[in-house]
Amino acid sequence: MALGLGILVAVAAGAGSTAERVDVALTGSSVMLAIALAVVLAVIVPSTRKSAGRAGV
Repeated sequence: MALGLGILVAVAAGAGSTAERVDVALTGSSVMLAIALAVVLAVIVPSTRKSAGRAGV
């Protein structure tokens, strides 16, 4: 969590006004959330498919 916050602060530091910083931070957090969702799905879906295949045996 601290790593994510550090990345957002570093990205937003280049923006000029407060409104730009908020916009950059929200965009960055949305991108990080999408990446986290993709990683979680990539881990869970294959294991679920393996379990469903064994249930029929």
